[in-house]
Amino acid sequence: MTWEAKKIKYIESVRNGSEGAKAVSVADKIHNLESLMIAYAIQGPELWTIFNVGKKQKRWFENEVLKMFKQTWRHPLIDEYESLLEKEKLLE
Repeated sequence: MTWEAKKIKYIESVRNGSEGAKAVSVADKIHNLESLMIAYAIQGPELWTIFNVGKKQKRWFENEVLKMFKQTWRHPLIDEYESLLEKEKLLE
């Protein structure tokens, strides 16, 4: 299974999951983005080399997850996640 297929499967499993599953997922996504931003402050652009896929694919995935959350769930954590994604876009 390709990386993209795995990510689509993940998104669909969260989409069809309970509110609890969505809460855990968005909390994990927020934590991961916060950690990414801290690591970027230390490592700079070199950080992107540790991922299995490039920055473009990672951003695609994060945006698809955000879209799924907005379509299926209402919670303040979604706004926090979206705000962090906007800040992450500034990392070059």
